[in-house]
Amino acid sequence: MKRLRTANEEKEEIGIFMGITKTVKLNVNELDSVGDVKALLYDKEGMPKLVDYGICKNSTLHAVVEDTAPVITLFVRRSYPEDIIIVYSKSYDTIQDVKFWIAAKQGTNIGEFSLIHDGKFLDEDKPLSFLKIGDGSVLRMVLNRNDKFLIFVITRTHGIIQIEVKATICVRDVKIVIESKVGYSVHNMDLFMGEPKLDDQKELYQYEIKEECFLKLLKA
Repeated sequence: MKRLRTANEEKEEIGIFMGITKTVKLNVNELDSVGDVKALLYDKEGMPKLVDYGICKNSTLHAVVEDTAPVITLFVRRSYPEDIIIVYSKSYDTIQDVKFWIAAKQGTNIGEFSLIHDGKFLDEDKPLSFLKIGDGSVLRMVLNRNDKFLIFVITRTHGIIQIEVKATICVRDVKIVIESKVGYSVHNMDLFMGEPKLDDQKELYQYEIKEECFLKLLKA
C-alpha cells in the first residue's frame, strides 16, 4: 500500500539509475519506503507491457536459461599417432558430444573410433556425470570395432583383471584398455596368449581370441 504524505513534509530530489541508459529524477522524502519509491517510479515511467514489445495472441516466446555448469577438461589419449587431445566439456554433455568435438579436431568421423574409461567402452548416449567422469579425467581413444566381449588379463600388480574388447581391435589397443584399468602405462610390456607373444599391430581375431580367453601381461 502506498504511504500517504503529510502537507508539511519536505521533499528532496534523488536520482535512480535505470540500467545503463537512463536516469529518472523523483521527489521523495527520507521517510519514504522502497515501495514508495517504486510506486513513484511506476507513476512517472510506467512499466512495459506485452503490447509494448509487439507481443499479441499466439506469439511465441523463448525462455533462455543461463548455463552455470562449470567447464571440465578431459584428456583423450590415442595410440596412433600417439598424442593427447584436450577437450573442454560440461558434466551434462554425452559421450557422443565429446566424440563430435574430437572428430571435429581430428577431421574424422565419430563412427571410426570408440572411447574407453576405467577399462570399459563408453555408451554414447550417457552423460559424463552419469559415468562419473569429471574434470581432469583421462579417456582412451581406440579405432572402431564390432561386437564386444570380455577377456581376462593376468598382471603382476593387479592379479587377474577383466576387460572389455572387440575382435577387430589391435593388440596395441588392448594395452590401452588395460592402462585405463590399472592406471599406469604398459607401453613397455608385452601380451602373451600361452607362449606366443602377441604382435601390437595384429587384431585379436587373427589370434582367435574369444570370450573369456586368458592373456598374460609381462615386462618386455
